[in-house]
Amino acid sequence: GQLALRAIAAGVLKPKKLTLIAAPYQFVGENGMDDFTFTQFRANYETSASRSKTRFHGLIAKGDKHHKRIVEELDHHHEVENIARWLPWLDDLSRFSFKDMDLSKVPAPLIIHGVNDVIVPIGQSEALAKHLGSGIFERWEECGHAPHLHDTKKFTARLNACQ
Repeated sequence: GQLALRAIAAGVLKPKKLTLIAAPYQFVGENGMDDFTFTQFRANYETSASRSKTRFHGLIAKGDKHHKRIVEELDHHHEVENIARWLPWLDDLSRFSFKDMDLSKVPAPLIIHGVNDVIVPIGQSEALAKHLGSGIFERWEECGHAPHLHDTKKFTARLNACQ
């Protein structure tokens, strides 16, 4: 979501519709992860990507009523262990904020956020929705960080309803 919003703001993407899932306004900092926790996560990831992947998958599914199924689905994604690919993105994520960005080119989005998300606090999507000033903000109960995996039928139906 963050990459899409940057591309839209820069005029690279010009979508008519946009759906954002657990979109962080400012991932590290205001209402987000504190610097210490982020630095610790990054160091753990750099020294043991495989172990961090397992723990991160648990966090993605934490608080979700479909925890076990989601962790099993996520376990098939091995690219997350490619440290060289992900560390630059993590470093950028730690510094980035939408606070001073002009998002006037962004179409009114559908923002979906799991109420039990422990990775991106729901306040992050609330702040982004407020900054955007338009769109629909949905809070999904019994859902963690992955609404698209929580209930794929509901998610697909919600996307189709926006067309």
